[in-house]
Amino acid sequence: MWRAGGSAEAYAYILPARAYGTELGLGTWTFTTGQWHRIAEELTLNSGSDGNGVLRVWYDAELTSPPTFEAKGLTFRHDATGATTLFFSTFFGGHDASWATPVDTFIDFAEFVVCR
Repeated sequence: MWRAGGSAEAYAYILPARAYGTELGLGTWTFTTGQWHRIAEELTLNSGSDGNGVLRVWYDAELTSPPTFEAKGLTFRHDATGATTLFFSTFFGGHDASWATPVDTFIDFAEFVVCR
């Protein structure tokens, strides 16, 4: 997710559930208008109901380097149910009209790869 001035974060719907998701790593990296960025994310599901899940983000970095951001101790699920589907969504906005953009806005996703 990007915020004012291009400040970026991982925005996750994890447990315990919050009304509008959980912000992770806000400001750890910054998007630049008109420039391509390479983002890689790695998600390790938690074991059963244990809070031992991990989220890693590489921003304009090789995967052989340490992650730009890492969050540990996350709970993505209550049991050992595996992930069989990826839901990818992008939108400009929030929970009310105050989040709406006043101008036309575009984003282009390229070379999107999902690995399991």
